[in-house]
Amino acid sequence: MTSVIKRKSTILVVDDAPENIDVIKSILTPHFTVKAATSGAMALKIVATQIPDLILLDILMPEMDGFEVCRRLKADDASRGVPVIFVSVLPDTQTKVKAFEAGAVDYVAKPFEPKEVLARVRTHITLKTAERELVRASYLASVGRLAAGIAHEINTPLQYITSNAKFILESFRDVSSVVDAYARLCDRCQSGDLRLEDIAEVKSLAETLDFNFLRQEIIAAADQSLTGADHVSRIVVSLKDFALPGSNARASTDINRAIRSTVSVSAKEWTGIADIVLNLKDDLPPAICLPVEINQVFLNLIVNAKEAIANVGRGMGTITIETRSDDDYVEVRISDSGAGIPMEIRDRVFEPFFTTKDTGTGIGLGLTVCYDIVTLKYAGQIIVDGESGKGATVAVRIPIDKTL
Repeated sequence: MTSVIKRKSTILVVDDAPENIDVIKSILTPHFTVKAATSGAMALKIVATQIPDLILLDILMPEMDGFEVCRRLKADDASRGVPVIFVSVLPDTQTKVKAFEAGAVDYVAKPFEPKEVLARVRTHITLKTAERELVRASYLASVGRLAAGIAHEINTPLQYITSNAKFILESFRDVSSVVDAYARLCDRCQSGDLRLEDIAEVKSLAETLDFNFLRQEIIAAADQSLTGADHVSRIVVSLKDFALPGSNARASTDINRAIRSTVSVSAKEWTGIADIVLNLKDDLPPAICLPVEINQVFLNLIVNAKEAIANVGRGMGTITIETRSDDDYVEVRISDSGAGIPMEIRDRVFEPFFTTKDTGTGIGLGLTVCYDIVTLKYAGQIIVDGESGKGATVAVRIPIDKTL
């Protein structure tokens, strides 16, 4: 039987009092991997080398207090998503509000109960793990729904490549027989033994096999096969760009290319329901993001737009994707000709599990995943607009890579 070894979650404890660190370590070490820092600066250095799963952070520390540490953690793309629990002797409401405004997910007052600390840490580790699993499940579901469409897109050209290959093989046998007959005719010419009936035989064979027709059809079949192979190659490249970024690190990303790849691999989703119009800015600057994640955002938004059009039932609709930029952001606008989003639910569309679909047809995570990736991971913006009955527009704004 194969045993599965699960990685222990890593907790970073930040407190200027070593005795407090020792107490918290004794509580958490049996269940988690615990690291410690006795100052805010030390904590930031540790986080820069290895991102922990959760941080227990004291407020009252010299040089840099917990509020400042938390603000810096939340300002960094790499550490923004790490849950921070403040641990402090300051019990007043104003301090707690300031802690949450700085980005904390929870607050534990000193002196603390060991069981309470352990319970709160476990709760937020579980929530973070669940969040990751939901995003992964959403991504896998999206890739799964694309699989049949991609298989169809690849299978169609492969079928005519196979048919053409069979035709070329069979035709080549006929062509070979004509070539062989001409070769025998040449031999007779060289030997001076040429007869009129030999010429008639070759001519008859070429006419019977329709030699000129075969030559033209073989060339056409080969050309069509090369076109099909090129189509398959483009699909494979698009799929690779969509699902296999080659790195888990954020990097300068060509947003136009990401859009084209997503549109290509999702063709089966929207074909027959909507036309996609691309208005992509030629000199669009690169943005800082993880390609596989931003592709997931674009896919979810395209699928949402397609479903909005399908629900209207007015025949073929249009999905328009535009890119533009300003000094700080690359902006992608995805608009549809569906029914739009009623004003009364517009503020709820990014809520987890909120959906207007019938029970069993959707779990309401698509836009939540988009919101979390764009706003929490990339410090970007995602905005919903459009009048009810006149379609909807979702604008995604991603910070520009200013290191170039």
